[in-house]
Amino acid sequence: EPIAEAWVMTDQEHDAVQTDEEGAFELPLLHKFGPSDGRTITAWKEGMSVAQKYVRQLEDNLLILKLDEGVEITVVDTESGLPIEGAEVEILIEASSDTSGGFFDLRNFASLPTEVKLTDSAGKTRVPDPQLSNNYTLEVRKESYVKRYVDQWNLRRQKEVRLAKPKELRMRFVSKEGQPHAGAQLCFPWYR
Repeated sequence: EPIAEAWVMTDQEHDAVQTDEEGAFELPLLHKFGPSDGRTITAWKEGMSVAQKYVRQLEDNLLILKLDEGVEITVVDTESGLPIEGAEVEILIEASSDTSGGFFDLRNFASLPTEVKLTDSAGKTRVPDPQLSNNYTLEVRKESYVKRYVDQWNLRRQKEVRLAKPKELRMRFVSKEGQPHAGAQLCFPWYR
């Protein structure tokens, strides 16, 4: 059955569009498209699974969404194990990777066009069932905690997300001779 008002986006074009009554969509392409320049297309609708497919042609691209009641996850404090109320949970899909940083591939994400979910007083909220959905990642965040990225593969094994308070990192840069080295820059490859 065609699904109207489902959101559709690609790993290169992050502005989502919605499907019409026949489940069709038209997406303006920002980059070349063809047999050697395909796209990963993602479709999603509230109450349904996240569907993803790599395509190299414009015709016959069928994405199938399944009914999905979701699964419940719990967000807790790492040290105390107590639930965290009001933690934000956002559904992300992987966008084109960035290799400009040198040795590391920096994983880039794009947000699915949906409201950010908040955990209740028991630290619980519902997310798409990782058994039904294709390749999504959750960004879990709360002020005064370090944000955490949890992919669907980890969600299949555990339904608890632990957030930790930030710890201070202290470093000292010195020359070979042990003299302090001023002006050193430090960068951590990170998501997004």
